[in-house]
Amino acid sequence: MTAKPEPGVFMWKGSTIRTIGELTDAVATITSREEGVEFMAAYFAVNVHAAENVGYVAGYHDAETRHRIHEFTDTAHPIFGRGDPTPEEAFDAGRRVVEQDRWK
Repeated sequence: MTAKPEPGVFMWKGSTIRTIGELTDAVATITSREEGVEFMAAYFAVNVHAAENVGYVAGYHDAETRHRIHEFTDTAHPIFGRGDPTPEEAFDAGRRVVEQDRWK
């Protein structure tokens, strides 16, 4: 009998993904659109915020990897979309989020 994973725990390619760091590493391994669709379906099954999370963590990667992750998983960063903001644009976007009280 196979043990069921604990609620909210995501398994991918034999690895348990519990943290944002583990998710960041896992999405970097996606190498095709088909694999991205499979990844997102499995992640949505345990986390309704899968698209936002994947879109967000893709931002921790270099531009080439980030664009690949967004394309293969059909996601976007929750604030920057699929763009490549300059540091000034990123700062301004963060300020707008705070001013709009978006996260409350």
